[in-house]
Amino acid sequence: MSSDPNTKLGQAYELYEIGRPLPAERIAKEALDIFIEQKDKLGESEANFFLGVFYKYKSGWKNVPEQEYIDKAIEKLKLAETGYKSIGENIQASKVTFELGQSYRSKNRIDLTCKYYEESLELYKTGQGQYKEFRFNPEYNSPIDLINAHVEHVCAKKT
Repeated sequence: MSSDPNTKLGQAYELYEIGRPLPAERIAKEALDIFIEQKDKLGESEANFFLGVFYKYKSGWKNVPEQEYIDKAIEKLKLAETGYKSIGENIQASKVTFELGQSYRSKNRIDLTCKYYEESLELYKTGQGQYKEFRFNPEYNSPIDLINAHVEHVCAKKT
């Protein structure tokens, strides 16, 4: 088992993708602790993003308190958002604010959902950050298309 936090976080993603979520969570937490100790804000932000998405996913499990895990997801995603913004990684902050919108959508808070979708668009359009890409649903041509589709589907209905 590696002690490198980037390797650990990569392993957490792999475990998550093959259906081994509990070891993925444990390894992601280990990576987060190391990133914090090393004062690696980029790594810390990515680990918090992973955990936020993980907790949002976990909120749908049977026998799990849904709202508790949505709240945990929001907490981790807000930490990731703050971290990415603090180092000028607006494109990466964009993926986080989109997931914050998705998390608030799970709470039926359409006002906050739309606020975070709009912020996601604004952050992405700045083009700021060393890391210009992130994974998104391949049904869409770009992150902008993905975000706009959600804005049109969810936010157009609220007015």
